[in-house]
Amino acid sequence: MKPDVKAFFDEDTFTVTYVVTDPSSKSCAIIDPVLDFDQASGRTSTGSADQVLAFIKSGNLKLRVHGIDNQHFHVSGGQGVDQIFDFDADVLMR
Repeated sequence: MKPDVKAFFDEDTFTVTYVVTDPSSKSCAIIDPVLDFDQASGRTSTGSADQVLAFIKSGNLKLRVHGIDNQHFHVSGGQGVDQIFDFDADVLMR
């Protein structure tokens, strides 16, 4: 069976976050989560990660964390993972 792939483009950081889902089990993975960063103020926020997590919850998907693999670092990525680990326990399966 072919996985479902949903892309979330963050215009501010020019980054794409993907949610890849196995339609039969509803298990999903997040690839390259974004931590929003306002360069002018130096502040971060989690709006992009919140949008991805809302998509997962609205689709009754199950996020299973097997590990985190950061292939490269960019300001928008990496720390977006923190928001995911704080997500509802009924969706996040460790």
